Amino acid sequence: MQHGQPTLAADIFQRTGDNKALLKLYIDSARWEEALSMVEGQTEFQREVQSTYARWLAENDRFAEAQKAFHAAGCRDEALDVLEQLARNAVDEHRFREASHCYWLLGRQLLQWAAGEDENSFSRQSLLERYAKLERLADIYYIYHNVHRYIEEPFTAFLPEALFHMARYLLHELSLPSGSYETVPSVSMVGVLYALCKQSSNLGAFGLARRCHERLAKMAVPPRFRESLALSALTVRAKPFTDAQDLLPVCYRCSATNPLLSSGHQCVRCGQNFVHSFATLEVLPLVEYTLANGISDEEAIAILEGDQKPRKNNTKKSEVLLPSFQTLNIEHEDDISEDTGLEDGSNLESPTLDREALSKLGPRDIVLCQRPAPLRHQFFRNVLPDVSVVSCSVCAKVFHSD
Repeated sequence: MQHGQPTLAADIFQRTGDNKALLKLYIDSARWEEALSMVEGQTEFQREVQSTYARWLAENDRFAEAQKAFHAAGCRDEALDVLEQLARNAVDEHRFREASHCYWLLGRQLLQWAAGEDENSFSRQSLLERYAKLERLADIYYIYHNVHRYIEEPFTAFLPEALFHMARYLLHELSLPSGSYETVPSVSMVGVLYALCKQSSNLGAFGLARRCHERLAKMAVPPRFRESLALSALTVRAKPFTDAQDLLPVCYRCSATNPLLSSGHQCVRCGQNFVHSFATLEVLPLVEYTLANGISDEEAIAILEGDQKPRKNNTKKSEVLLPSFQTLNIEHEDDISEDTGLEDGSNLESPTLDREALSKLGPRDIVLCQRPAPLRHQFFRNVLPDVSVVSCSVCAKVFHSD
């Protein structure tokens, strides 16, 4: 090796049967195929060689391959570190769709680990909290990818309505109660507000456009946006301080019309979370229902599909249980879609379905989002059956089926 002849040295080690020296030679000369082949079937040495190979891949900026190699070696923490580095690199290089995918993969990996922990353990809770943060980051970068392309590129494949909903979603997601904005690496709030300003003006949401201009006036706007924003601000001042009615989000639980700018993704009247199509970010006509205590996801699906008869309850009729002693009686198939149990507009938790209520529904009445363990599945009622909604079995997001 001192004379730079690894092939000759390897031949000598093979002839003398010095396997340890031969393996070291393969590793030192980065002949990984031979090294991995040599330790195949030898668990102890195989793991050591695979982890060394994974580190070499990471050092040579081959992070995707390194992540897989760390997994093969059973080094889960190192595999996670490499994936995090991949995500950070993608963010720094403004490859937001790829960053979103990396954070999504990170979250799914944490879910797998959480599923192997005890149900009430601190480690499971900690993993689930980390998962929620990573899933949120994945969503933010997935949406911001489209907004960023609209800002930076001369053409976009998205309709004004879709860009409007995306920018508005990000504004609500990143706004803090103090009036400032959460800092997310490489996500420009100026860019988000700029996109929302432009599309609000295009679609007739002049009230929202004015508020966006007011916020931009307090921020350091890049020179390339200033002329366009100044002209837009003058145009908006000549318009009424109102928003187009067809843009105002409607709560499909209490039928309240919500303002375009509020404190978050919930109805201002009843507190119900809006459910967004993850392709265009418009609000879908879905109301989430939770299962009554003692009903597993598997049992609920079996009842919906008619494979299992519900257990008999002591009550004479089925109820969708609501807090504050309010109930939604189910007498026929359409009762759930016609009545949400809200009369006074107070903030309530999601309505709850018992076994009898589930038995009166079918798979077509419920939009089911099947999430990986240990998360529970989500059950949504489509209150406008003419609007076709589907869920993705991989990412557990919902979309218009068009």
